[in-house]
Amino acid sequence: MNPQNLNLPLSHLETDPEYNSQFHRSLSRQELVVLGWLASHPKGRTYHDLMRECNMTVEESHTIIFDLIQVGVLRRR
Repeated sequence: MNPQNLNLPLSHLETDPEYNSQFHRSLSRQELVVLGWLASHPKGRTYHDLMRECNMTVEESHTIIFDLIQVGVLRRR
């Protein structure tokens, strides 16, 4: 999966309850901001809203979502 070609609706993502942070790197500030945004917007999520409210570009938002999936914090529903 290439973050620049990420074509995954945000509504199809959820936090993985089995994620164990002790086996992975610390999350960046931007990753934590995105996780907080996802948690506070459980429905009707769009990349446009994410980018506007978190002040990031398309590339940044796709890369952060991709990284959170790769680390195992997020998973597909």
